[in-house]
Amino acid sequence: IADSEDAAEVIPKIFLYEGCSLAEGDTNPWDYLDQMLFMAGMLDSYTDGGDTKDYIDDNYVSSWWDITKLYESDGNMTTSNCIAEMNEGKNVINHIHHSNEHGLGTQNGMIYSSQLYALENSPRITSTLYTIGCYAGYMVYPSNNAFMFVQAPDGGGVTMTSNNCYGWYSPGHYNMYSNDFDIEYFNQLCTEDVWVTGEIHAVHKYAYRNTAMSNTYYRYIYYELYQCGDPDIPIYTSEADDLTVIYEDSIPQGAQEYTVHVDDSTDSSVEGALVCIWKDDEVYAADLTDENGDATFAINPQSEGIMLLTVTAHNFKPFETEVEVTDENTYIKLTSFTALTTDKGIELEWSVSTDIPINGFNLYRSIPETSLAPSNFDSSSSLDTAWTKVNTNLITGKNPYSFTDTTANTDTTYTYRLEAVTGENAEIIGETESTNSSVPSSFALNNVFPNPVYNSINVSIDIPENANIEICVYDITGRKVSTLASGLYAPGEYTITSDVNNLSSGVYILRMTSENFVSAKNFVIAK
Repeated sequence: IADSEDAAEVIPKIFLYEGCSLAEGDTNPWDYLDQMLFMAGMLDSYTDGGDTKDYIDDNYVSSWWDITKLYESDGNMTTSNCIAEMNEGKNVINHIHHSNEHGLGTQNGMIYSSQLYALENSPRITSTLYTIGCYAGYMVYPSNNAFMFVQAPDGGGVTMTSNNCYGWYSPGHYNMYSNDFDIEYFNQLCTEDVWVTGEIHAVHKYAYRNTAMSNTYYRYIYYELYQCGDPDIPIYTSEADDLTVIYEDSIPQGAQEYTVHVDDSTDSSVEGALVCIWKDDEVYAADLTDENGDATFAINPQSEGIMLLTVTAHNFKPFETEVEVTDENTYIKLTSFTALTTDKGIELEWSVSTDIPINGFNLYRSIPETSLAPSNFDSSSSLDTAWTKVNTNLITGKNPYSFTDTTANTDTTYTYRLEAVTGENAEIIGETESTNSSVPSSFALNNVFPNPVYNSINVSIDIPENANIEICVYDITGRKVSTLASGLYAPGEYTITSDVNNLSSGVYILRMTSENFVSAKNFVIAK
């Protein structure tokens, strides 16, 4: 790539192969990733390049790949056949025949560099073409095969590995000199699981570093074999799976931690996915997900606007979305609220996320059948007589907070409401129901009730051991829209209640996760 015009031809193809939304016009159809093309000629009357290709196929290429073989020895390696197959769209192409800077050899002539430039296989862009032909990538000649293949505006590929000068073969041998490098390339790609273009190129040459020190031919090839194109292309080596990305789609401005969780289509955590976030000149960070599928960032967006989020992983379609950064710089969010019946009374515990000082909390108790107060009653006015204030003094302490209601009847199920007091203001921030202290035998996400949900949702769960639990709501696109509970829970049976007035009508997914447990249920919000 010599200038911006060359770059303008290549970069859209990179976006297209990788499945990025920045690709112009077409999108990757994902239906050709298993397609491989072998083009092999007779190097002399008794040296068949097809023997090298067959050796690669037999020893390294898995059965997932669908290989089209055009061999001169079979009489089908004509120029027209080769161009037609390339225009069909192949993920990986391998060529072996005599060549020069003007074209790649075929049984009846050449695929000229001008024909490579005119390929029309888009949107099925080739990841790489590997050839051992002489001078196929002769750098002195600006219209050599490698340059034209990578710069082809309507097809071609994003990388090509070729010789700047001579390629070498040994008459009668399928696995010496340039053929050896060719074989090793596919060993790295298909067997050693090396799938980034530049890395494959480096390690397949490195395999012959010692041989190159003592053998002139190997040293010659080592020096002049090069890759044209983007060295950071991840070659797809299986069908492209979908990523399920769990993230907050709206965050306040200011310093905070931001966590992204990545699963595959079976809800298994994806380790090693690259997560990137960017907002103008305020936020730019990238990290790989850990063994739990999480990547956490310390960010500090200074203004409202849009933060871009992208997630990529090998053999997955990329995930791209926008996160809204709001100017809401004061909030109180209840992250967990539980009420467990014990022999000491009803032990209540809750945690909050906030960026404003909280003076303390009040707790109100009611028997569910007689709970007449509205969900968002004005705590500054007189409460309905069905509700009893539990605490005498304002509840204070450290997050997470706790309180034991010793005046309640342990044989009765109660509903509790939590009120946060800030200055002269007070706000009901959540509700929960007391549960019995019997210890379940296993984790369970039980009932979601009522279903359909109208104003609030109740979730029944079992926890057999101390565990960090998160219960979240997702829309049908996989976007996290609400967190019902998050934190450390003691063993017990719980019913968690949360307001869903901020969610529109539709189908949602409720997902409960802990270190060794994942479960999900669908529910409907109807308004």
